[in-house]
Amino acid sequence: MNWVKTTRQIVILLLSATLLLSGAARGDIEIAGFNPAQAQRTTIRDILREKRFFDELNQLQTLREYEEADIHEKVEMGLTETTNRYWHSTRHDPITGLISTTIFYGSIAGIIGWNRAYLAKTVTNFNPVVLSSLTSISAIFGTTLLSATVYFIFGAAYAINPPLLSEQPLIYQYGSKKLLLPSSIQQHIENDLFYNYWQTPTADGFSRLERVLDIALRLPLHTKNLDYNETAITEALQNFSPDVINRLKRFAKTEIYLQKMTPQLEGHYPVYFHGPPGTGKTYAVKKLAKAMGTGLTSVILDGASIKDIVGTSSTDINPQPGRLLEAIAHTPSRDTVNHSNKVLFIDEFDRLLTADDKDSRDVLGFMLKLLDPTNRKFYSPFLQTEIRLPDTIILAGNADLQTLARKYPRLEALASRIDSIAFDGFDEQAKRDITENVLIPKLESSYRSLGQELSNSTISDTERDMINAFISQDNDPGLRSLEKYIYTLFEQRLLQP
Repeated sequence: MNWVKTTRQIVILLLSATLLLSGAARGDIEIAGFNPAQAQRTTIRDILREKRFFDELNQLQTLREYEEADIHEKVEMGLTETTNRYWHSTRHDPITGLISTTIFYGSIAGIIGWNRAYLAKTVTNFNPVVLSSLTSISAIFGTTLLSATVYFIFGAAYAINPPLLSEQPLIYQYGSKKLLLPSSIQQHIENDLFYNYWQTPTADGFSRLERVLDIALRLPLHTKNLDYNETAITEALQNFSPDVINRLKRFAKTEIYLQKMTPQLEGHYPVYFHGPPGTGKTYAVKKLAKAMGTGLTSVILDGASIKDIVGTSSTDINPQPGRLLEAIAHTPSRDTVNHSNKVLFIDEFDRLLTADDKDSRDVLGFMLKLLDPTNRKFYSPFLQTEIRLPDTIILAGNADLQTLARKYPRLEALASRIDSIAFDGFDEQAKRDITENVLIPKLESSYRSLGQELSNSTISDTERDMINAFISQDNDPGLRSLEKYIYTLFEQRLLQP
């Protein structure tokens, strides 16, 4: 029966075309040139995107062990879970897909193979249209079958030992801290960055992913437990006047106890350190933060615009996180576990108060709102979420706020709300102690690091007498003149033959 014969021929034609065209359409077979490693990377990214890989990590939150773990243990558990699930996704799922693909193609090839005797006997009697189509397909069928075989071999090899993805370290780093980040940041990183990149991998997409994660993974993840140690604070601030020491001890104790209260109070205004240059404002902030057992981060607002302060979108041509976000997210590396109760130091604040250009006025208005205890957060376009400032904020400047308020009435409200600590400078004995315990040891260490004839660099008795004489007649309340003089003595060593 001719119609039966023709039907059988058409079925063989369709199966042959299916084997060829579906392989090319699915990307399993690359007729022009086969790149098995890249094909496997595409497969892995498709799997990660389609299964929404990072959603699987959410089950950690249901484990009692995770809830009871400390912050470092949670990061370690997140990394372990991410590593295990990534291993499963890059090996188990591709093998499963390879098996289903093998069954699909094998079934079609088997049917064609089962009819090989029939094809050999009746090929000359094929319907002309069918024969013409089969002739066209057969021209590349052998190559296609060979490519398919190569694909299966490499697919199996890469399913066992998958190729590395360029973003694999970022997957591990993000997975370790994912559950500790705000949900809004999680959604942005996953939906807008990872999943979009996996759908269409581009150099720009990877660059943006890396830029955002470099900031997001440095954000504060917990509140560090601080204990008030009066002895440590007294020793750290020993070179200051008794009045300054007492004020700073009261400040440190208040800050630490406020953080321990349950429930915590709403917050408080910053404190303002003021005094001539070199009177130890920055030095005091560093020593105070260290004695309190917390970290210190700083930002300078002078000369900045609003865009410089809050940043820009990560999609901009030249994206900027912004000075505030960079300060809050300041850590040695992405792996560091940052804490939220650092000391935020805003230096040269008085310059912002007295500047009269538009950018400075805009920044001042923005900062005055932000420093209000009831409004300690701002929107970051770079991370597309709100970021909260630390509770402990220290401002610094040369001018006294009360003096500025009398000159600029618009500052009266600010001056009445912010507590100020005056740094009037160091007395003669304090300068001698700082010289012996800080300035000279620091310079000696630096010069000795040069090696050779400076490896045993030590200040002489004559030079020490010269320094003491300079201190006796120094009218500078700060340390700037003293530092410059001592530096000059050390620099002369470089000129000696």
